[in-house]
Amino acid sequence: MGVTVAFSQVLLAVIFLVSASLKLPKFLEFKGTIVETLTLPGKIAGILASGVVVSELFTVAVLIIGPAWLGYLSSLVLLSAFTAYLVWILVRHPGASCGCTGSREKSASWTLVARNLILAISAVVGWLASSQNAQLSISMHITIIAPAILTGIFLLHLDEFTYFFR
Repeated sequence: MGVTVAFSQVLLAVIFLVSASLKLPKFLEFKGTIVETLTLPGKIAGILASGVVVSELFTVAVLIIGPAWLGYLSSLVLLSAFTAYLVWILVRHPGASCGCTGSREKSASWTLVARNLILAISAVVGWLASSQNAQLSISMHITIIAPAILTGIFLLHLDEFTYFFR
């Protein structure tokens, strides 16, 4: 079970770190996406956009530093909110961007919803496995980093990979 915990911690931390890192340099564009899709005033959208980035970075920190349960809980809350937001966009604003990477280049899609569900399952499995209090060595975490990062990259680009099967 220790490998499962390490894998899900690294996977989720990578996903949220990359997501926050992509939003920061394009913060105004990300805020604009929120204004357009949720029809919120600029000030409120700015607060919400800031909250998203801070929450993603907080989640990365608690996934790495602990406690693990808080990292998994935070992951599930964010993934639930992001998934609800994606479904909102798909139903109310077809073709609109979700701002997932901070920019308006990528339109929301059902593939992104599926990606979030996969990540939520990873968070639940990691949370359940972490409740067994198995301590992992540093070498175990180092061993699991590469596969978890590759899985994270694959999931971040899941939309693009699905084009191979169309």
